[in-house]
Amino acid sequence: MGGFMEYVDFHSHILPHMDDGSKNPEMSSKMLEMLEEEEVCVVFATPHYYCYRESEASFLARRADALRALLNGICETDRGFTGPEIRLGAEIRLIREMPESLEIEPLLLEGTNLALFELPFDKYDVCLGENIHNLSVKYQLTPVIAHVERYVGLFRKSDYEELLSIPNAVYQISTNFMESKKTADFVAGLIRSGLPLLFGSDCHNTTVRPPLMKTAFRSLKKFCSKYKISESEMADLFEYQKGLVQEGPVK
Repeated sequence: MGGFMEYVDFHSHILPHMDDGSKNPEMSSKMLEMLEEEEVCVVFATPHYYCYRESEASFLARRADALRALLNGICETDRGFTGPEIRLGAEIRLIREMPESLEIEPLLLEGTNLALFELPFDKYDVCLGENIHNLSVKYQLTPVIAHVERYVGLFRKSDYEELLSIPNAVYQISTNFMESKKTADFVAGLIRSGLPLLFGSDCHNTTVRPPLMKTAFRSLKKFCSKYKISESEMADLFEYQKGLVQEGPVK
């Protein structure tokens, strides 16, 4: 089980000065070094986007500046950068009334048709599930529900049944899911159900919310044994995730 190499991190906050993630280019560079040590080959930089706080144009301009600052910081270091490929994206906060003027393409996970959506940390609102489906149809995209395990203990069983039945949806799991029995139980159920899943570190810094991938999966063999998940099931899941990015980013 420890033989899986080169992971894809579908959810991170490595861009400096964008949100509650990296505070500066130096922290971002360190986070990338840590991702390299965690055997991550591609990392999606997905800063929070709140359409009710900021225009899309402003967000995209800030994101471009943040990436430029990060890359300039890397160039100023003495060592050659051999870390993961950085691809852009966004963690889009869902609200009841998404703006009609929203241009979704620049917010997609680069090189894919995946859009990462974050639900409010509150009681489940069926209207949000309907919004996800409507957006996926309108823009011909594949919706990804961010850190779906986070709502265990908040959502009712019927809420999750609704959320997990959204047509064409993919579900992102944070790599620290094994730290809690409740979330481990939940994720095991998702894996056994055959739902499409993506892993993301959701890293915000180098200390309390660091980039963890290989380290987080050290207990994977024990997890699979406990929940009767086969090694081939996990191998297929990782291959599925890598297959989503193998063609390279759209130019």
